[in-house]
Amino acid sequence: LPLQWRERLMRELMPTEGMSLATTLYTYYGQRALWGHVLCNVNELIINGDSDSLLLWWRAIALGFSAMSSCTCNQSEPIQELMVLRAKPELRLATLYALLHFQNYVDIGDPNDHITDSDDVQSLKVEASNEREHASYDALMLAAKFHWLAANQALGTIVSRHYLKNAESLLKIVLRGVSVQSDERFRAQVALAWVNMSFCGKNKDKESWSQELLRQALNEGCTQSAQLDTVMALAHHYETSGNIEASISQLDRAIALQSWIPALLEKARLLACCAKWNQAVEMLHRVLQRDEKNFTAHRLLVLYELTQTGNLHCVNAYLDKMALAMECHEHHNAHLLIETSRSLSRVCGGRKSVLERVLALTMKAVAMRPTDARFLAELAHQQAMLGNYNQAINTCQEVARNDEANIEGLLEIIHCLILTGELEDAEQQVNMISVLGESIQRSPRLLLLKAKLAWQQSADAQCHVSLLQQAEKLHLRHIELQTSNDVIERCFREDAEFVILLATEYLLHVEPPISIGTELFFLSDERIALDHGCNLLSLLTDHFPGLIEAHLMHAHCCFHTHDFETALHDVEAALAIDVQSADAHLLMARILLTKCRLAEANASLEEAVACNFDVRETLEYQLTRSQLLCTEGHFEDACAQLINSLKLPGVRAPLQSESLHQPRLYECASAFVALADIFVSMNRFFDARALLAEASERFRQTSQETRILLAASELAIRCGNCEAADRMLGSVSRKSNAYVCAQVLKANMNLNWRRDKHQYVSCYREIALAFPTAESYQRLGAAYMHIQSLEAAIVAFKESEREAGRTLNLSAMIGKALIATHDYGNAAEYYTQALLAHPNDVQFRRNLAKLYAKLNKPRKAVEVLMLVDDDADAERTSTTLKVECLILLAEVCASPSEVSFAHGTNPCDGPPLLEAAQALRQARDLQEGTVERSNRSDLREAKKMMARIYERLAKLSENDCAAVSCYLEALQFDPTSLQIKSKLARLHLSSGMLGECEELCMSIRQEDNMHEEAAEMLADIFFLRREYESAIKHLCRVVQARPNGYFALVKLVQLLHRSGRSSETQLHLGLVRTHSPRAVSHPGYNVCCGLNARFRSDAVTVPTYKQHIQYNYTAGC
Repeated sequence: LPLQWRERLMRELMPTEGMSLATTLYTYYGQRALWGHVLCNVNELIINGDSDSLLLWWRAIALGFSAMSSCTCNQSEPIQELMVLRAKPELRLATLYALLHFQNYVDIGDPNDHITDSDDVQSLKVEASNEREHASYDALMLAAKFHWLAANQALGTIVSRHYLKNAESLLKIVLRGVSVQSDERFRAQVALAWVNMSFCGKNKDKESWSQELLRQALNEGCTQSAQLDTVMALAHHYETSGNIEASISQLDRAIALQSWIPALLEKARLLACCAKWNQAVEMLHRVLQRDEKNFTAHRLLVLYELTQTGNLHCVNAYLDKMALAMECHEHHNAHLLIETSRSLSRVCGGRKSVLERVLALTMKAVAMRPTDARFLAELAHQQAMLGNYNQAINTCQEVARNDEANIEGLLEIIHCLILTGELEDAEQQVNMISVLGESIQRSPRLLLLKAKLAWQQSADAQCHVSLLQQAEKLHLRHIELQTSNDVIERCFREDAEFVILLATEYLLHVEPPISIGTELFFLSDERIALDHGCNLLSLLTDHFPGLIEAHLMHAHCCFHTHDFETALHDVEAALAIDVQSADAHLLMARILLTKCRLAEANASLEEAVACNFDVRETLEYQLTRSQLLCTEGHFEDACAQLINSLKLPGVRAPLQSESLHQPRLYECASAFVALADIFVSMNRFFDARALLAEASERFRQTSQETRILLAASELAIRCGNCEAADRMLGSVSRKSNAYVCAQVLKANMNLNWRRDKHQYVSCYREIALAFPTAESYQRLGAAYMHIQSLEAAIVAFKESEREAGRTLNLSAMIGKALIATHDYGNAAEYYTQALLAHPNDVQFRRNLAKLYAKLNKPRKAVEVLMLVDDDADAERTSTTLKVECLILLAEVCASPSEVSFAHGTNPCDGPPLLEAAQALRQARDLQEGTVERSNRSDLREAKKMMARIYERLAKLSENDCAAVSCYLEALQFDPTSLQIKSKLARLHLSSGMLGECEELCMSIRQEDNMHEEAAEMLADIFFLRREYESAIKHLCRVVQARPNGYFALVKLVQLLHRSGRSSETQLHLGLVRTHSPRAVSHPGYNVCCGLNARFRSDAVTVPTYKQHIQYNYTAGC
């Protein structure tokens, strides 16, 4: 049944208790200023014949508070009703206080706006004072409740504190007079606890007293309604104390008592604050099953869909239902309208359909309070979000006329002036604000606007980033100081829209790095801007995963730093929110292109065009399409695509007028560099030089000038003009961010083109001299390692260790260098010490185990690997590394050297082969979870690892049947593995299953026609079937295509001998010598010659054959 009918039925069955429950419900609504709900409920009961005087009193004060919220000065209706109720003795005191309140204040939010005192007001004060002396306890408690409700409408003000003190004094009178075990005492204790909790600021004495009062009321026994009120008060107490779990526990108790809708709503709100949205949504649907027009439930569901799922269809549907519910219950509640609209506007991600609906709510609120500057400022903000800047400026001017000191209106007009390009007017407004006071200067939004002005007026990157950092720090500090558990208010304070604006400004300094080998070199001066922007967006995607803009911006950051896996994850999340996003499809194509998944990249590009045809005119699309064509080898088409891209506005020459679609400077430079690379690939070196010369003029004295210089030097290197490249790279000064990149390019040129190892290392020494940092010494050590100067590499790494301390990466480098010098003892000792500092690092543990295995110390290897288990730190331990360690453990246990300690001294608890199989099965179980959790990009590698595990399990199988089963499972995960197919075919051949073996070998030959092992097995099959000609034919094809395939050649020599055609052996041996003049020194060739001599029974050469056999077996060992 609907809530109101339930309550009426309860009142008919149990009049006193039913009215108490209704009073508890009205108190809950009044506490949250939902007076429209009280009016609707009371009117429904009155229409159905319930005319209790207490109901009429609730109706009168609900009318009064509603009139205050809508800023209407017409208090005549509530005052008239209260004047009638004045004659009721049990209501007289509360009614007198209500009359005083409504006649003294027009707007509870502006308590300084007094109506002129009159004789009537004075007489009401005298009458209330007299009535207080002889009022009943019920009358005193009702009057106290009115004072508490009036205080809750304006918490934090002087008037609020005055009302709370009056309520406290009235309740203390009751507590002094009533008996200990009476119901009045219990209710007064609960009411006093509510009053104490409403005082602003932390007062430990009041908190502990309130908790004690509530526990006494709950433990000593009271009526059901009083018990419900007590439980709700305890829940509120625990919430304000920060004990959310205890608060939820109390709310569960209230739900068990009555399945009370307010308790369900409060629990849903707290669960949402704890980010337990699934449970919160379940609570909200329970509410809607009983009250389908519940405004609070619809509002929380809108917030859930906006911030967690991003489902625009559901958002709009719930918004429409929320607006309908508000129209039914709270259509006069201007404060509720503006509170809802401002929070939803901050987390809607700028979606037009949502903003239009939210703006409609704001306009209703402004219509009720047309002179409230706060409401008008919010209206201006939402108009600016929709792009209606002129309307927003006009609204801001209206704000100034009503309240000249309103900061939100001033900031909004500055924002609009910046967006419309009126920078001088915006600067004047900023200067005017700076006169108003220091507190205004510390506004995060003002700092952001100053940063935008600094960048657009003078392009001062350092000032721009500094102001952005100040704004970010201040905004995050404001969030930390936010203690409210109201999720609606929290969304407004966290302000996702502001964070996106802040990150957008940071990302103005983001430029893709230059990649040389595995290193990335950022040429921008403000690398810190990228880190700050990325951190902000990461925080935003964690809190609001339904914001597609945050996912896409974070994906761009990760893409530029070559963190392609994270970027792919973000793009997939964005597409899950909106599969029609052209930007997401375009970025997906770029990511897939870096992974060489060309077919999928092409499909993503086509999807981007299908979602938005205009994307074809963007420079990003042109660059991505040309890169795809170039990767596929279609250089002519790629060249034509890039030539067209240079014709786009703003690429070859900067635009003279402001344009919303003006391409980024680094994108323009990328078009020139990419086209020059294609010209080089087509051997059009003259065109490449001419294009880069044009680019040098185009980007002179810009951030891309050095990038063009580096591209020109790479062109000179590829043309063989190392002297010119040396001059260009030498012109980069040490003060430039590109200095290190230029030296690395020069070093690679010296090593790969000039073959000068000394000059190669000298470039890295120059870097270390210019920047004596740990990173520079690591580069120097890696350079020494590259030219096999191992002792010098260790010295450089030790220097890096002195600069920055022992890190995981550096420890791995030093250990690798020690192993390369065959100093295995020191390497093992170094790895052991590093492992003590980082016990949860599986990579180190794996490296140490491999080293022990090489040193023929399997027991120590097993001891190290046995420590890798599922209890390791999940955040720092990769499941893939665990699986690799378990595979290595299986290899060590199954190695021949393990037999020496198989019994008694083996760290494993069983025979080595059984322990190896157990380790592989554990690895299989772990990898199964990885396969299930892997996304589309990682699934292929995860399945290959699974196939590798099954392949090793097959080797340890007890019989051929189990081995075949394992190989078949491996092929399920990696059906294209020729190695697994070959091993399975070999197993079939040894088992006499010639048909299955032949089928697998033919499948292998279809993918690799020259596969030696498959040809050898086919030859064996045909030989067993006595089809000698077919066997020789298969082997001849392999030998003719690959003369140095000695395994196939040995089998061919044997078959030719058995078929009586030994004379043809010399022909094939001659073919080998023709193919490779040095074949006579190859062991395989000499084995074939020895076999041929043996088959010919050449006594002179048989000893040579024996020597060849002995030599080759020795070499094989």
